[in-house]
Amino acid sequence: MEELTDSRAGEPPESDGPWDRIADSPEFERLEALRRRLTIALLGVFVAVFGVFLVLCAYARPFMRRSVDGGLTVAYVWLLGLTLLAWALVWVYLRVADGELGSSTTKLVEDAGRRSTPPTGSAGSERAR
Repeated sequence: MEELTDSRAGEPPESDGPWDRIADSPEFERLEALRRRLTIALLGVFVAVFGVFLVLCAYARPFMRRSVDGGLTVAYVWLLGLTLLAWALVWVYLRVADGELGSSTTKLVEDAGRRSTPPTGSAGSERAR
């Protein structure tokens, strides 16, 4: 695979600013690991419950056909429960993403922005005036 180059000079593309430093920071790696662990844990919960549903549908048909109320069977109730579980897992993910992940991400970006901002007395700020 070819290396991407800057079409102007035939050189590798320049850095996108602070984003490269953010991606290489230990704090970013910690946030990515937390997000990955959370995603795998929530996916594992859903896959386990859904797997039990599939096994019961295949091997415990009389139980899954059992009527709960009129035409409402255990299988239908289980499917409703799976739908509610999916929404609950999404809610948990969003709460964590908005809480710890969101605040840590905001802090990380703000810190990177402060480090990449030139001092106020630099020549660059004189030209901008």
